[in-house]
Amino acid sequence: MSQHRQSLVDGPASSRASIVSVAQLPRRTETGDFNRALPRMPLRVPQKNARRSLPPGGIPPVSPHNLPSPTESTLYPSEPPTPTSPPVSPLKLTAAASSETSELNSPSGSILALQKLADGEKPADDKEWLDHRRRRCRFMLVVGVFMAVVAGLAVGLAVGLSNGNAKYSTPSSSTTTTTTAAAAAVFPAGAYSFDTYLRENSTGCTSRASTWRCYPETGGPGSRATFHWTVQSSGPGPSSYYVSGTGEEPFGPTFANLPATILDADRPTERLTFAFAANATVTPADGGRVANCTYTGVVFRATLWTRRRGGQAFAAPTHQAAYAPWPGDLEVVQYKNSTIGEPVCVDAQGRGVADVQAAGGSCLCRYTSTSLS
Repeated sequence: MSQHRQSLVDGPASSRASIVSVAQLPRRTETGDFNRALPRMPLRVPQKNARRSLPPGGIPPVSPHNLPSPTESTLYPSEPPTPTSPPVSPLKLTAAASSETSELNSPSGSILALQKLADGEKPADDKEWLDHRRRRCRFMLVVGVFMAVVAGLAVGLAVGLSNGNAKYSTPSSSTTTTTTAAAAAVFPAGAYSFDTYLRENSTGCTSRASTWRCYPETGGPGSRATFHWTVQSSGPGPSSYYVSGTGEEPFGPTFANLPATILDADRPTERLTFAFAANATVTPADGGRVANCTYTGVVFRATLWTRRRGGQAFAAPTHQAAYAPWPGDLEVVQYKNSTIGEPVCVDAQGRGVADVQAAGGSCLCRYTSTSLS
């Protein structure tokens, strides 16, 4: 019985020894031949073990109970450490490199590479974009200034041409619109022709009578002279009208928009009057050494009766044609009082003539309508 129990105790140890003592079987190659050069144990690829975290207290003390027994260390040799990761085959490394190359050559990889390249070159691209934008802004500014100058020149040229055309246009074309408006106005507003006759010619302001002349120069008293004026209304009040000339008068200065005053309003003697002063140049008719004489401040005055003709009242016309004869009496006077140093006369070469001097009287040209003597 004791022997049987002893055999049971020694059984496991002997079995272990027999397992260790068993010889390893020879290894075969892929072709089936025996290769004695191959190692008996499998090759172990050295791997770097992951660091194991230590407890807070550091390395634990070695306890005698934790140490293996001599028998166990002899019978059971330590196993090689298990690697944390399987060994990497060269084939796997080649496959990984080829996958990275294919990923780079793929469209998505190209896009990522371009994006990385663009991110790297972004500062340079931003600077180039800003420089291009500045150049474009400067170019647009220069173009804008040039266009503004061209537009200003075009507008100025157009205005100058229009003013020149208006200045040098014929009297008939410049008064067409005014004539139409005046023809539709209420009397005394309108466009009229004023037929007058020369009633008086006085040369008392000059020492030589030939240096003062009244129109018409070739005729004497009783000669006819016609004026063309436009009367327009400017609103209520005593100065509610103004008068403009057409420039068709054969003599006298040209005027426009002169204020006219109503005298004796709503009475039989109601009349419209206006006056202005201007310089007058006279060419002597005797053909002497004097070429022309100039008088300054010659007064031109006109009086238009609106309710009387030849001492009789008349009804105001409601519709009148353009430049119809003025229906009432009228008087036009042009005069110059004696002034020292006038007239100023010169010869054909522009040299002054001293033998023409001022006299003690007045020079006068008086015109009236046929109904007014």
